[in-house]
Amino acid sequence: MFKILLLSKSSPSSWDNVGILKRKDFNVIFESNFEEGFQKLLKENFDLFILEENPFDNTFLFFVNQVLNQLKIPTLKGILICSITKDLKEIGPFKKILFTPLEPDDLNEAIAKVLNLKQRASRRYIVRMHLRIDEEGTNFFTTCTTINLNKGGMLIETTKSLPIGKVYFWTFQGAKELDGLTIKGRIVNEAKMETFSLNFRYGVQFLEECKEAIEKIEEFLKEIY
Repeated sequence: MFKILLLSKSSPSSWDNVGILKRKDFNVIFESNFEEGFQKLLKENFDLFILEENPFDNTFLFFVNQVLNQLKIPTLKGILICSITKDLKEIGPFKKILFTPLEPDDLNEAIAKVLNLKQRASRRYIVRMHLRIDEEGTNFFTTCTTINLNKGGMLIETTKSLPIGKVYFWTFQGAKELDGLTIKGRIVNEAKMETFSLNFRYGVQFLEECKEAIEKIEEFLKEIY
């Protein structure tokens, strides 16, 4: 699960409209104290840093253009700046600068870009969680990770090569609302990796007979988005 630090002078409730603090597929740490938040960024292993500009802080531009640009944190994949300032440039570790007020789709797309999660369609949601894969009637099982998910299927990544057309039982692990939920799904295609990797990505289509499990997935997606 990706770990995100959100540093903002605004109250947590002010972020409700974009849903970032309700995301259950990410571990989002909210911090309003600038110094404490920056120390957390340096000491803890975050994948993404989201920083909201404080319009009353005249050192913000210096901090962004000088301090953040020099950051070298191995686990940090990128920084999102939520800003009202037009003088910022996407340099150094910055992957995206977002201008407020934020829209949920803009934030989701920016997170996807920074964390290299590809949204394949507007109704397919970026969700990363672990899955156990079982083959009916055999002792075969392996594990994988979801890349995105919707009520009809998902994109998964695994270290194992799996046959197209094969039906497996997929058991969700980790997410509280879906933990232990098992659904049958058929591998319908293999997705190309954008960069060289020893892993495999497959599109999985859920079987229509699994109506109850599909409904639970749909409810889960409504809660986190």
